[in-house]
Amino acid sequence: MKILLLGKAGMLGSCFYGAFQKKSDIELKAFDKDTLDITDYGV
Repeated sequence: MKILLLGKAGMLGSCFYGAFQKKSDIELKAFDKDTLDITDYGV
């Protein structure tokens, strides 16, 4: 769920979320890997 990712990114800072948005999907997966929400985000 993008909401979960947004919330996680929010904890680090909106800047991080914006950066990840521009980053490749692989980068996002790598970051989301820590939250184990890769499947939800990948869908």
